[in-house]
Amino acid sequence: MTMNGSTDRIIDVAWSKRPDDLRFATVTPKQVCFWHPADVTKRLKQPGVMGRQNASTLFTSICFDEEGWCYSGGENGQI
Repeated sequence: MTMNGSTDRIIDVAWSKRPDDLRFATVTPKQVCFWHPADVTKRLKQPGVMGRQNASTLFTSICFDEEGWCYSGGENGQI
C-alpha cells in the first residue's frame, strides 16, 4: 500500500497511551492528523477537527492522556 505524502514538516508526534491502542498523531504548522495503522477500513489517516471557538494558530505540540484524549498546543498559547 502507498499513500501520498505532504511537503509540510512534522513538528511533533505522539502515541496514544491507552493499552492496546495503536493510534498516533502528527502535527504540522497547519494541521493535526490522526493515524491508525490497524484500521480495517483502510482509512489510516484522519485530519483533526477543531471546535468552533478555536482561534487560528500555527500548531506546535501534541500529546495524548491515559484515556486516549488528544491535546494540541498552538503558537497562540491555547490548548
